[in-house]
Amino acid sequence: MNYIDAHSHIWTPDVGHYPLAKGFKVADMQPASFTPEELFKHCKPAGVGRIALIQMSFYGFDNSYMLDMIAKHPDVFVGTAVINPLAKDPGREMHDLAKKGVRAFRIVPKFTEQPIDKWLHGDGYKKMFVAGA
Repeated sequence: MNYIDAHSHIWTPDVGHYPLAKGFKVADMQPASFTPEELFKHCKPAGVGRIALIQMSFYGFDNSYMLDMIAKHPDVFVGTAVINPLAKDPGREMHDLAKKGVRAFRIVPKFTEQPIDKWLHGDGYKKMFVAGA
């Protein structure tokens, strides 16, 4: 189990506990689920023992499912979260998520529904880059 998978997504059909973000529907989830247990069936036989999870787009800024699975499998998973640069304090959120096993952050401008000319501008992005540094 010496290998590391540097980019995997997981999701659950349990949209009651882990609701989909605006603009996504259950039919978008193809296959219907890809839980840690389903992922392990593929990676463990190949010798993968550690996995960097990437926040699944179905969940938008809600990293709950990924965080819960990191907490359930802390010796296997770390995460890359997606946070809202327009939120009150994205820098603080980054620090809080780092304590929960998140090691990287993705910027997804389409989730903020801002025009492309606003991309990477504003106080939220500044706070994110300061926190990241």
